[in-house]
Amino acid sequence: MLITRTETCEATTALGIVGVAGTCIGRAVAEMQDCDPTLGFELAPTVIQTLQPDGTYSNPTLNSVVACNTTDPAPLVVTEADFRTLPLTPSTITVGPPHGWIPVTMATIAYTDPHPQTLTTTLLGQPVTIRATPTHYTWDWTDGTPPTTTTDPGHPWPHHTLSHTYTTTGTYTVTMTTTWTGEYSLDNGTTYTPITGTATTTTTAPPLTVHELRSHLVDTLIT
Repeated sequence: MLITRTETCEATTALGIVGVAGTCIGRAVAEMQDCDPTLGFELAPTVIQTLQPDGTYSNPTLNSVVACNTTDPAPLVVTEADFRTLPLTPSTITVGPPHGWIPVTMATIAYTDPHPQTLTTTLLGQPVTIRATPTHYTWDWTDGTPPTTTTDPGHPWPHHTLSHTYTTTGTYTVTMTTTWTGEYSLDNGTTYTPITGTATTTTTAPPLTVHELRSHLVDTLIT
C-alpha cells in the first residue's frame, strides 16, 4: 500500500479547510460539523493506492482524517516529586536477637518486611491509586564499616541470608533505608503506569548491645 499526502488539501485552519472540504472528501463536511466552531479543526488528508498483482498501483483514493481541536487538559501524570510526598510507611526491621544484646564476633541477623504498599490520594481533583514496591535496602551498621546495599530483604534464623558481625563491644543503633519504585492507577487499580524515579524511607532499629563474654571458674557446685 502506498500512502502519500495530497497537495490540494493542505489547509489546516478552519476557514481554509471549509473551502477545500468538498474537494478533499465528502465525509469531512459532516465530520467538521461535530467540531466546536470556536476551536476549529485539523484535516490530515492522504491519498491511498494499493499494490496490484501486476506490480502497478491502483488509482488513487482520497482519504482524510478530521480532528477537532480541544481544550481538554493534558492527561494526569504522577511525577517523582508527587511520589516522594506520599506518606509511605517505613519498612519494619529486625536486628539481632529479641533480648537486645549479642556476643562480639557473633553474626547479627537482620531482615525486613518486603511487601508492597498501596495508597490512595487525589491529584488535580482526580483520585489516584499508588502502588509502592521496595526494591533496594541499605543497612548502616553504625560501627564504621561500609553500609550494605542489597535487593535481598533477608530472613529470620535459621534461613537467614543477611547478617553483620561486630568486632568490638558497644551499643549500636542500626538504620535501614528502603528504596521504593512506584506505579499509579487512574482506574481504581485496574491498570498501572510506572512512575519515573524513586522514593525512600528510613527505619531505625532499637539499640543493640554487643558484649564480650568471659568465662569464670567457680569452686562451688552449680545447681
